Amino acid sequence: IENNNVIKPSLPPLVADSQNLSNSSIALLTANKQIAISNPIQNNFAIEQIPNKAVIAKSDIKPQERSIDKNKKTRKIPISLAINVGPDFNSTEAVIGGRTSASLGLSIAVGVTKKVSLQTGLNYGSKNYSAKGYEYTFSNPNVQSSIESIQAKCKVLEVPLRVSYNAFEKQNQSIELNGGLSSYFMLREGYVYKYKDVNRNDRTREFTNENQHFLSVLDLSATYNIKLKNTKMALGIEPYVKIP
Repeated sequence: IENNNVIKPSLPPLVADSQNLSNSSIALLTANKQIAISNPIQNNFAIEQIPNKAVIAKSDIKPQERSIDKNKKTRKIPISLAINVGPDFNSTEAVIGGRTSASLGLSIAVGVTKKVSLQTGLNYGSKNYSAKGYEYTFSNPNVQSSIESIQAKCKVLEVPLRVSYNAFEKQNQSIELNGGLSSYFMLREGYVYKYKDVNRNDRTREFTNENQHFLSVLDLSATYNIKLKNTKMALGIEPYVKIP
């Protein structure tokens, strides 16, 4: 077939409108032989067979061009899990120093971009510290002036919400800068009030699940990681400061 006209005399006349053959699928049928020429984009045919006659049939569906990017890959969201353990120093007067306690936690980080991730988790620890009487506010001002110091031991469950930025990464080492806010759930609080009057006995007060401080602690830290060879694990050290 050429230019929509039959040029081979051995074929019978065509029964169709030769003006609408462009971009269509064509089928020639005879009583004993079938010749089919199809557009590779379109595979749906509507064919009517008439004995001893050739029929040209074309698809009623217009071909549609589809563009498929086989090289496009779905980005995987990186997720990391960390176990944290270390000493905790608490003070009401200085950022560095104070009474020592310990902290244990579990954290999870979800990558937002190649360098930025969101972190949250649970940390359990004991906030032990000493404070002066004037650092507290009492309903009765006379009580404040009579107290020399307060010794505190508080069992705390911390829920941090932080943003981490990968500031440096080379081979198996990386440095991350972290910042955010933490919520403190005071599980158990114990206070010993020491009075200026030496003849007055110390007073002890305890509270259980009475105070919660939502997103009220500023959390700043930096993490230095060293990746272990042939594993997906890393060891890190993270100095931090938390300010109410």
